Amino acid sequence: MADEEIAIVTPKWLSEKMAANDDNLRILDCGRYPTAEEEFNQNHIAGAQFFSESRMDGDPSIMGALPSPDSFANYVSSLGITNSNNVVVYQSKPISTPGVTRTWWLFRYHGHCKVYVLEGGLEKWRSEHLPLTNETISYPRVNFEVKFVPQLLKKFDEIIVNIESRDFQYIDSRPTPWFKGHTSGPYEGGKPGHIPGSINITTGELFNIDGQMKNTDELKQLFGKYSLNLDTPVAVGCARGSQSPTMVLALYLVGHRDAASYNGSWMEYGAKAPEDKIHRETV
Repeated sequence: MADEEIAIVTPKWLSEKMAANDDNLRILDCGRYPTAEEEFNQNHIAGAQFFSESRMDGDPSIMGALPSPDSFANYVSSLGITNSNNVVVYQSKPISTPGVTRTWWLFRYHGHCKVYVLEGGLEKWRSEHLPLTNETISYPRVNFEVKFVPQLLKKFDEIIVNIESRDFQYIDSRPTPWFKGHTSGPYEGGKPGHIPGSINITTGELFNIDGQMKNTDELKQLFGKYSLNLDTPVAVGCARGSQSPTMVLALYLVGHRDAASYNGSWMEYGAKAPEDKIHRETV
């Protein structure tokens, strides 16, 4: 069994579990980009199943298409995953591409802490000459029970109140020009600007030039550069809720286990917030 306190496992760890025929192991390919499932069908880690949020019903009460509890439980159960399984998630593209960290966060939010990101994803697995296949696998349906961890999610009302209360630090991980309000970004109808009091640490700053996430010491140095207090609560937002879990993972790696994701992120905030709750910087 993997340590529930860790977030990342190596290809060596996974390959040894597979060689031992560990029947408590489940592997999910979680790419969210348009060709992800096609690439999965061509080549994937032996024993992996494809995981797609599009096969779940979104919760209409939460911006960003967060799956409803029943839908998440039903889908995960159909993949043969119980609350006792160790779940390893990966994708073929680098971790900086939305997908795998979002799935990691979704499992944790729904109460499953035995979920781990595969270090280096499919690229590193392939570079270590570990087994790939195009054969599909399925498991008997089981029963997965949702046990929410509410502190891992922030909602619009909490974000608005926090502007005055400062109960938690808020990281906006969007590109700096979007944050400063010099552009509204690529999303139709979006407003420029940011939440007053937020800290702009972009997702790109989490990665080295090779596309791999920085090590723990480098991440601590990065967060220190922005005077982020790792001993107090932190919430993270992005443009649409798909990238914020990447920052949440980075915070987890430096010991901040309960950082929250604002799933609605700027798409929701920019649409709902009054003008006096949006800050813009002059060029």
